[in-house]
Amino acid sequence: MGSPSTAKSLPLAIVLGGTENGLTALRTLAEQGIPCALATDDSTDLALASRLPKHVFSGECADRVLEDVLAFAPRQPSPPVLLVTSDAFLRACDRQRQYLPVRVGIQLASSDAIDRVLDKRRFCLTSCLADAPLARGCGLSVPPSTEEIAAVLALNLPVILKRADTSRQTAADSRAALGHSKAARYDELGRLAAALDRAGEAEVSLLAQEYIPGDDSDHYSYMAYLGADGTEHVAYGVRKHRLSPIHHGSATCASLVDEPALIEAGRTVAHALDYRGAISVCFKRRPDTGAFVCYEVNGRLPLVHSVGHLAGHSLVLAAYNDQAGTSFRLTPEAKSPRALWMCLARDARAARAYRRARELGTIRWLWSLRHVERVAEWSWRDPWPAMVSFKRLIRPRRSPAR
Repeated sequence: MGSPSTAKSLPLAIVLGGTENGLTALRTLAEQGIPCALATDDSTDLALASRLPKHVFSGECADRVLEDVLAFAPRQPSPPVLLVTSDAFLRACDRQRQYLPVRVGIQLASSDAIDRVLDKRRFCLTSCLADAPLARGCGLSVPPSTEEIAAVLALNLPVILKRADTSRQTAADSRAALGHSKAARYDELGRLAAALDRAGEAEVSLLAQEYIPGDDSDHYSYMAYLGADGTEHVAYGVRKHRLSPIHHGSATCASLVDEPALIEAGRTVAHALDYRGAISVCFKRRPDTGAFVCYEVNGRLPLVHSVGHLAGHSLVLAAYNDQAGTSFRLTPEAKSPRALWMCLARDARAARAYRRARELGTIRWLWSLRHVERVAEWSWRDPWPAMVSFKRLIRPRRSPAR
């Protein structure tokens, strides 16, 4: 950890985007003595409860918040380092990339690579990924054409529908079409057709993908930070144990995994996209063949990035070191090879859904907590976000999903 004197000379790290993603990034920086700031486009952001940021930039539009950050940057002793944790801010950085190099430090992929990652319809049709096993799917424009609807209805059931571009569409758009802020699964053709009709009426573009069979613990991710020349500064594999929404959502409980085939599959996708910066390639392992099938890519710090801390890996510090010329390192935290990372509030909600589906009882869920060694919301140095998260858990409310 850096001393107070060295902290004053370190470039400020500005986390673009909050929720648990941004909160864990702020804590990683603060634990090393790196000065940090938060930029968010959500007034209900959990990270706003943190005491760690030296500066906070907030507003309702990621582009305008980023403009405030860029206006602030020249007044700093050295260019701040930007760390992106949301799709909306990744899109904003791409739009304003001509102003970034002289004011801040950030490793951005090309505009084409970023758009392929953010627009899931383009990613699904990316020809350069011919050598990577991709989940079968097709995109829906606004309004969807007859050919697009026919292609979706021709997919094998079950089918997953999700927002095509989370950098341009909100959780409210998704709820209008799917009844959920992230994605929904359809096992019947009639329900799928009705959802497509609602999407057309709500003018929401969607991606439809065939559901890959298997348990939720068959979900994996390749996490890496890639430098300007494509070099891996850090890379590791993550296994997801529970998801929200169950069967096709974001990880709420995960662990590190030693799977060379996973790392190789992730590198294939990342290199095919010619991506730079933080990346998370999501796979599901087919139970029949053992093959890793890619269904999504995140081109920024994902929710589960701090799983790497269990083994001393950090996408946050890799990005900061790359731009600031520092050499911060983590000490491995895991005391057991079965150590788990958990986002407790999200996992508690997921446990309710698993219980309703009769897939996980309360006792089994509580027993699984004995292996948890890192909780996304909790820190002794910064306890208030956990209190806010707990309050929201027992008094549910709808808030923007990222």
